Amino acid sequence: MGQLLLFKNDSNIKDEDQVEIMREVLYYLENPISGVSANHTMKKGWKETVDKITNRIPLKAKDECLIEAVESWYAEEKDIALLLSRKLGVLVKSSTKDKNSLKTDLKTLIEDQTLNGSLSVRNSVSDIKITLDFEVRSVAFSVKIIPPLNKGTVARITWIGKQMEALAKKNENLFNELKANLFVEANIKHAREHIRIPLDGFDLLLDQTKGKEIQAFNIVLNTKLGSSFSSNKKFITSIEKLIVDYYAGIVQHLTTWSQPAPKL
Repeated sequence: MGQLLLFKNDSNIKDEDQVEIMREVLYYLENPISGVSANHTMKKGWKETVDKITNRIPLKAKDECLIEAVESWYAEEKDIALLLSRKLGVLVKSSTKDKNSLKTDLKTLIEDQTLNGSLSVRNSVSDIKITLDFEVRSVAFSVKIIPPLNKGTVARITWIGKQMEALAKKNENLFNELKANLFVEANIKHAREHIRIPLDGFDLLLDQTKGKEIQAFNIVLNTKLGSSFSSNKKFITSIEKLIVDYYAGIVQHLTTWSQPAPKL
């Protein structure tokens, strides 16, 4: 909160003396000697859980390692939100947890080998959804974009294709670093599953959506972390780099369609 207050925004500190005091407070808090630090390691149960899933060892909701894995993810999800808050100068919120969240997420981890989360950034195209896949050791980020609903399917695909072309020009080096793991998903009306294509697969998307209605697109960054996924420290450094790159290279440049005002 102190870092956000020092940004030039509507809620910043106006009194110059208080600005200097806040800077001194942050200087103290950010020093390692203060004992205040970000989440820098997952709990021991994180690696144990990943190894169990890799080796097909049955999981139980009462396993202490599973509880530690879920709790570690909760802490890291909050830490990612704080990281983006500091980078953007606005408060980024992580997903809300209640008394049933742990039980629900343990069940999801046991049945699907996944954990989920989300980040809410004010004025971005949508919340950023996060999916951790323990079986393939991957992290996926996605945002949802509404295409022009007053146009046909072909026009909607052309519209999202142009957005992807524009992204490549915004930050070419970063986009080239991400594009191998970037996918576009078409949300089809009344369909149970989305149609996912790589960035060079728009011709395929045209063929697969003939006679169908696209309601939205998801822009997905799906990255396999390999051995880093099971590492208590490397997982954190990897996912934090990925979320910053995903936001910088993709999310901040995306626009969504809005219904135009009715005409007389």
